[in-house]
Amino acid sequence: MPRALRIEYADAWYHVMNRGLGCRPIFKTNQHRQIFLEIVKEAIVQFAIEVRSMLNAVNNCLAYVKFVAAGVDKEIREFYEKKNMPVILGSKEFTEKILKCAEDDKIAPSQSDYNKTRSLPSMAGVDWLCITYFKVDKSDLLKAHIKVNEARKMAIYGSRVWAKENNSVITKHYDCSSAANISNTVRNINERIKIDTKFANEVEKLRKKLIT
Repeated sequence: MPRALRIEYADAWYHVMNRGLGCRPIFKTNQHRQIFLEIVKEAIVQFAIEVRSMLNAVNNCLAYVKFVAAGVDKEIREFYEKKNMPVILGSKEFTEKILKCAEDDKIAPSQSDYNKTRSLPSMAGVDWLCITYFKVDKSDLLKAHIKVNEARKMAIYGSRVWAKENNSVITKHYDCSSAANISNTVRNINERIKIDTKFANEVEKLRKKLIT
């Protein structure tokens, strides 16, 4: 089950956590640890944060913090209201450097958030890919049809699996009767991928066109 939305109120204490990819160390040297602590000190001053306790372990960091100042400024609110944000934030050069370190450490995607580090594609990008690849009109994607519509199925699948969009948003975008249709489509395609090598290769080809 998804966790409940975080509740914000005056003098509330929040549990903040950082963890290493695949349970790897987040501090390789004491110098790295000290740099992190300096950043925490700057955040305390800049954002009026009170830190009650902190566990600074090798592969994770836990802290209980309270925002002393009332309310949240516009810049911070806009940042946290963004959806589908990549795990690594920064320039392309910085992101690729971090990804290379992860690859060198042989961090498996199944053990980490490594597969989420790159910027996620948009639903519009998924639509464009399916329209051009299957040579169909946009209306073929956005409206349900009686006949089998591979392009529409793949667009729904891509929006959920590759773009990581919410079922409710996908349901509305593709004019589905219910969110259950999204889950069924994803499950059916995943099952087909397991038994149909040709189809699996086609799906992977589409994914690589979208996510570079």
